[in-house]
Amino acid sequence: MYFPTDKHQHLMKQVSQDYTARFVALAVLFAVLLLNGGQLAAAQHPAPTPRGARSGMPFIRATSAQIKILDGNYLQDGGLAPGLKPDTYVYRKSAKPKRIVYYTDLDSLSFLVTKDTYDFAIILNGRDTCYQRITAQNPAQVQYVRPVGRSPVASDTIPFVLGTNNAIHLQGKLNGSAPLDLVFDTGANMGVLSEEGAKKGARLAGDHENVFELSGIQLKNSPAIFVDYHGGTKADGVLGYNAFEDKIVEINYDRHVLVISSTARPETNGYAALPMQWRGQNLFVEGSLLVRGKPHPGLFLFDTGSKWALSLTKAYCAKEQLYGQMTELGTREGRGVNGKTIESRTVRLPALQLGELTLPNVPIDLEQPGEGQGLAFSLLGNDVLKRFNVVLDYQNDVIYLRPNSLLRASYNRSFNKRLLLLASGTVLALVAGGIFRKRLIGR
Repeated sequence: MYFPTDKHQHLMKQVSQDYTARFVALAVLFAVLLLNGGQLAAAQHPAPTPRGARSGMPFIRATSAQIKILDGNYLQDGGLAPGLKPDTYVYRKSAKPKRIVYYTDLDSLSFLVTKDTYDFAIILNGRDTCYQRITAQNPAQVQYVRPVGRSPVASDTIPFVLGTNNAIHLQGKLNGSAPLDLVFDTGANMGVLSEEGAKKGARLAGDHENVFELSGIQLKNSPAIFVDYHGGTKADGVLGYNAFEDKIVEINYDRHVLVISSTARPETNGYAALPMQWRGQNLFVEGSLLVRGKPHPGLFLFDTGSKWALSLTKAYCAKEQLYGQMTELGTREGRGVNGKTIESRTVRLPALQLGELTLPNVPIDLEQPGEGQGLAFSLLGNDVLKRFNVVLDYQNDVIYLRPNSLLRASYNRSFNKRLLLLASGTVLALVAGGIFRKRLIGR
């Protein structure tokens, strides 16, 4: 079964627009048929509960182990594993009601998720009972432990340095190590220890047994992996957004601080509000490119770990017919840890719109056409995001942006003909041969 809290063991496959539309339409049909907002088996079988299934438990049938899961408006692949009892799918709680639908080759089962846990079964080939559980209780949830004696209503302030690579650098420790230089990356869903951090003696514990320390705060139960960037990164490790995913996080570039709160949102008068768009465990934001007077809307990964402004996938560029439409500024090439190369053309975008905010003349990167898979997502990087003080309200799924003193700062326009090792913290976008890899262009 696809388990969205561990992206390093599972790779979400690209689903065609037609295929997605077909399943979304089917989900809408079942939503109309729902009674009292409860759960619905698309085919509630009049026959007795199949052998092996628990009495009274909802069930559907399948003849293939391949299934689809529609989480809100995000369709993803999954697989049945009869040996897991139960096979658990962890969903992200939403500020608004949402539906999760399981599709097999024969049936479907829909839940309007209003509580933490739902149990059901999928009967595979009439004989194997695959017990399933949908839950919002994430076993990999980071435990945020504040210093003893600190007021429970007070916020926590963590200083940072904005690096020349546009990254947010924090000083912290990992599992009791010497002080480390850690990058806060909203595009990463777990921590990373780099080879540079390992040289300083830092070591990983078990998968979810790591402890990061920042300004007296302990982040226990933290999932983390080791990545050897071969010198391509300028940090000892990465802190993902999961460290604060149930908090309200202010990124104040004017004051160079993160402000973490559990109860009170900072003042947001004068901020533009954008809804968080979740695709599995990945945070996206809606934006629009204005090219020759025509808007090109899209969803972009909200990625403070990327040094560039906006990096677009070749699929998006082809769909929106962006090639050859803007003034070219240069070429960039990147090489992932799997040896795959991504080439991009940097062009001048006339205007980038984020809600009511507009940035003119933004240098963006268009991934060039080619065989194989490159970037999995289009990335809105920190060369744009640093121009705004940001409030990430993970509790209510809203992003607030307000222009700051960096609004008119020069963009990163470095170009390099040689291959650069892809570096830094997002554990997301470059895949090859079915293996999850690190990502992006020359970070």
